[in-house]
Amino acid sequence: MEGDSVTIESFMTITQEDRVTWIINGNLTVEHIEYFWDGYNCTDVQCTDRENGLRDRLQVNLDGSLTITNVTVTDSGDYWLSVSGRNGGGAGLYTVVVC
Repeated sequence: MEGDSVTIESFMTITQEDRVTWIINGNLTVEHIEYFWDGYNCTDVQCTDRENGLRDRLQVNLDGSLTITNVTVTDSGDYWLSVSGRNGGGAGLYTVVVC
């Protein structure tokens, strides 16, 4: 529901060396670009969103999951996860529907 927080689980094994990229609705990119994690949060998240303020509500977690706080109906859509690293990688497509 609007105003809640949502976490999209990665269901993959993520290591510090992996590159984690989330692509939201085909154009907004959030990625862990430096191979450094601090506590439970990714410390270097790049977000190219300029219009709807989603950037300040996103968090890439240590397990590769993506948390969105204070969700709105406009956050609904397709969320594509890509993980790459020394030991291979994986990908997944998740659909989020906010009522």
